[in-house]
Amino acid sequence: MSAQPLLAVLLAVLSPGRDCGSAASAFLARPVPANRAAVEAACTLEDVLATLRAAPPWMDLDALPEGDVVPMDQGFYLLDVPDGYTPDRPWPLILSLHGNPPGHSLRVHRLYWQRDTQPAGFLLASPDLEWGHWREPEGQERVLDTLRDVLRRFHVDPDQIHLAGYSSGGVGAWYFGTWLADLWATVNVRCGLRTSKMGPMENLAKIGVYLIHAAGDRRCAPSNARDAARDLEARGFDHVFRMFPGDHDFQWDDNGNVMEWMRSRRLRDYGALDYTLQLEAGGRLVRWLWVAGEGRTRVRARAADNRIELTVGDLRRLRGLVVYLNEDLADPARPVTVVLNGEERYRGLVLPDLDAFLDAWTLFPSYSPVQPRRIFTARVSLFP
Repeated sequence: MSAQPLLAVLLAVLSPGRDCGSAASAFLARPVPANRAAVEAACTLEDVLATLRAAPPWMDLDALPEGDVVPMDQGFYLLDVPDGYTPDRPWPLILSLHGNPPGHSLRVHRLYWQRDTQPAGFLLASPDLEWGHWREPEGQERVLDTLRDVLRRFHVDPDQIHLAGYSSGGVGAWYFGTWLADLWATVNVRCGLRTSKMGPMENLAKIGVYLIHAAGDRRCAPSNARDAARDLEARGFDHVFRMFPGDHDFQWDDNGNVMEWMRSRRLRDYGALDYTLQLEAGGRLVRWLWVAGEGRTRVRARAADNRIELTVGDLRRLRGLVVYLNEDLADPARPVTVVLNGEERYRGLVLPDLDAFLDAWTLFPSYSPVQPRRIFTARVSLFP
């Protein structure tokens, strides 16, 4: 072989983009460190985005789970796929939390939902957690792991993700509905208590809430549901409150009404945030803002005309604050201005960056390749 062809072969082997398609596909489906390292070694940002654009939303049907029990690294979830599902359009999702007896996920998912979600056109995913201790760290991990897994397997409408819970799962629905309010279009609570550990009610300002309770409930006081409904009413928040006769019950006869109500509601005002957060040392992505810290603080943000306005109630509680961007939030050809608590903290171009994309995708895999506003390619780090 002559020197010139040999050099061409070596350049082809060593150049970025070699085997990028398979490396990018593996990372997009499962953003673990080993898959990320393969992308960093073989791909540019444009390579990865090209793979993403060419991917079916999200996986082809051959990659879907067999049966309705889906194992994860930790635990499992139950799954019902809507009749006629195809990945060429987005579908609404209900994430359903069960009560506290062991095995209760099977009862709630199969008996109480009665597969009503399938003809109605909803994906139904029910994570299993022994004893239904949803407010423990393991509960939050199970909820988010289930959500991530469903989002990478199916073409989910990111503006129609609905949270539901019954009994202690209803307590979980109140808990995650308020503390993770940026994720949901609606919250459906069935015979679940709202307690002092829940997030503040004002976090539900842009979420629909459908409350179901039983007048003779001897496990979860009906007065608790009435108080919550009065609070929602006084705030003018979108809600429905239905009190049924009888004892502690799922009220599956109301499934059709609940889903019809869910279908008419979507996540609102994506470019604006206003939440009181329970900060985490490891941080979390709140739509397009990564926040880390300790304790509680209120965070408000708005993205408009290449200007990001941020207001944080107590900066001393923060350990990290990163604004993730895409073309839906800011024009990359124009300078971006970021203002924090009235002080300009950044002004200039924010260029697309592979590490920014990989970090954001690892924090929370994008909902769908056909939803560009959920795919972040740039960022501004304010601190640390």
